[in-house]
Amino acid sequence: TVTHHGTVGFRQATGLKHRRLPAEPILPSFEWKEFMSAATAELGEYELDGLLRFEGHESGLLQGVVTTKLCTGRFFLQGAHVVDFQPAGEEPVLFLSSEAVYRDGKAIRGGVPICFPWFNAKKLPNGDVDQDSPAHGLVRQQPWQMLSSSKEEAGLQVVLGLFCEPYQLEYKLIFRSK
Repeated sequence: TVTHHGTVGFRQATGLKHRRLPAEPILPSFEWKEFMSAATAELGEYELDGLLRFEGHESGLLQGVVTTKLCTGRFFLQGAHVVDFQPAGEEPVLFLSSEAVYRDGKAIRGGVPICFPWFNAKKLPNGDVDQDSPAHGLVRQQPWQMLSSSKEEAGLQVVLGLFCEPYQLEYKLIFRSK
């Protein structure tokens, strides 16, 4: 089971850092490898003895990779999006579209997305669709910040944060088998 909890508050954001990666990396250039190494090194304090590591996806997006005795999983910092979850000895649980696009600023199709502060298309006061607003809210395409990670008795816990005015969001992921 991937348990996810979201809390929304209205306090000022402090200390949230994030790094946007180039939309189309040129691989395997030395500069790209150096850049990804620096970006993942910033996340090194959140890695947990082989249980949680961060790496660049071939698209250039940063992802967290979870490998425990109980399960494996993967999430992207962009959109705080869980894309893979598989309990040990079982089949994968999440659907991920074969048409999923992994690109900076583009929502990933499938997995466990966060739809906030609206679902589907945003409606204007007159009932028309707001063509300038992204489907399913503001936060699916934003880079989230790692706030904490810890090994828990029941599994591995990751807490992500995002300041998206006027909201200060925290999202807790717990990776475990049941």
